Amino acid sequence: KEISKILKSFYLRDMNLASFFAVSKIMIFVTFITNELLDNLITASQVFVVVTLIESVCFSSTLYFSMAVEKLSEAVISIQRIKHFLLLNKIPELHPQRPLDGERIVGVQDFTAFWDEESETPTLQGLSFTVRPGELLAVVGPVSAGKPPPEPGEVCVNRRIEYVSQQPWVFPVTVRSNILFGKKYEKERYEEVIRVCALEEVTLRFVESSFYLNLENSFFNGQFTEVCKNREHRVMNPHVPT
Repeated sequence: KEISKILKSFYLRDMNLASFFAVSKIMIFVTFITNELLDNLITASQVFVVVTLIESVCFSSTLYFSMAVEKLSEAVISIQRIKHFLLLNKIPELHPQRPLDGERIVGVQDFTAFWDEESETPTLQGLSFTVRPGELLAVVGPVSAGKPPPEPGEVCVNRRIEYVSQQPWVFPVTVRSNILFGKKYEKERYEEVIRVCALEEVTLRFVESSFYLNLENSFFNGQFTEVCKNREHRVMNPHVPT
């Protein structure tokens, strides 16, 4: 749906751009043909004035007017989204239930997940599992396969949770500064986090990268994500990364 709407917007922009170059020529042609059919005398001064006026009017009526409509519609949509967000019902305060036994870190019971709000068939349904210390659990799949968070169901967490955004959020400073995030530098802890988050190869690739590497110029998007993971592990020290 999103791709189809983007394609339509590009088509409309192309049509507007084409009309910007064509409309003025068509208007000039129609004006002088009509004037000739009415047996009116056309002088060079009249041609100059008419062409100048038509070019000026077309520039504002085709290009600027359509741009104004586009920006106005985007502003209206943005305001509607903000209004919808502000009018949403308050989310009740969550009180996570701890598992009955101390050996489980995460316990999930009968949860269901949908790809989007319009889907009638759930992507995951009636799924129950437990995660114990030392175990790794992940919901994997290709892009757009449907890996949404659970909605109905019960989730019990017995430890501290870490959240890492899918969109990397880093500062244009050194790798070390992004990972420490204002915390005190501890060599052993820092190197352990680098190793756990598989960022050793990157730091070896760039000599002294922890000290002076500029993220904006030298890193790829995947490496930005790794830096974010390092930061969360270093700052939060979570038991349940997510």
